[in-house]
Amino acid sequence: MRRALRKALVLVLLCGAGLLPSGSWASELLGVTGRVVHGETGQPVRGVEVRVLGMSAGRDPQEQVTQTDTAGRFGVRMDPSFRAYAVQAFYRGVVYTEGPLAPKGDRLEVTVRVYETTREVRNLVLVRRALLLEPVTRGVLEIREVAVLANRAPRTYVGGEEGTLRLPLPPGAREVSVWQGMAPVGVDASGALVDSLPVPPGLREMVFSYRVPHRAGRISLTLPMTLPVEALDVFAPEPLEIRSASLPGRETRTVQGRRVVRIWGEKIPAGSTVVVEVSGLAVPSRILPGLLVGFLVLIGVSAAARPWMRRTPVRA
Repeated sequence: MRRALRKALVLVLLCGAGLLPSGSWASELLGVTGRVVHGETGQPVRGVEVRVLGMSAGRDPQEQVTQTDTAGRFGVRMDPSFRAYAVQAFYRGVVYTEGPLAPKGDRLEVTVRVYETTREVRNLVLVRRALLLEPVTRGVLEIREVAVLANRAPRTYVGGEEGTLRLPLPPGAREVSVWQGMAPVGVDASGALVDSLPVPPGLREMVFSYRVPHRAGRISLTLPMTLPVEALDVFAPEPLEIRSASLPGRETRTVQGRRVVRIWGEKIPAGSTVVVEVSGLAVPSRILPGLLVGFLVLIGVSAAARPWMRRTPVRA
């Protein structure tokens, strides 16, 4: 009896100290187990640091850190009340993540594949690159891009000191936003969006947007290709008109009640440049700038003429 009471008291103290999840006994914890294997050889990898995260919206995450044994296996016990879990393995300076994963029952089994690294870029290719053009205001064209990057080598590409991937943007691009699939360093001096994420074997989808200002009803978008592109699509809603000598395919469809023009091309080699001619843009209003310039000129003329102006007396 005393032994049972002592055990219960120890568990209560551990919960109060935050060493066990509040309201959960050790027998009710979620078991997260799995293996770390080499993606190229399929062999287990020993001594790899593994981090398991429990995540829910509006809550601080729970984290447990362990290492793989000689068989490449790992195991931790987690608070089962989290909505999702992620497992990260650290190998050769790269973080490999599986998840978020939703457990079924009281156990979660995960296999994480890790790879050797390379700086050889020749196995990278953009399987698909799509641009959607959308005028947002007069004088500003917004471009949203979706790019699917493929690494066809059995090793993770880690790039160099300046980053792993460069995606040149059209000249004048500004207000760049990344929505998915990148950890951008920024835009370099040449106008390229620079990413810092390593590229493991397989596919990665990247989504980003930017804006290009214009002063006339037409603009030329210049797109340098640093990687080979297997398929390039450009979409524009009417009344915009788009043409490119490098993108011979053309069709028009109705999407959600709007007429959308699509042009496309295939097998575009690295080092080439695609120019897209865009017309039908709304021209920025010149009335207010003209009035402002006229007002400033009038002030300047008045100031310059003041020394020669004489006061005329007002007769009673």
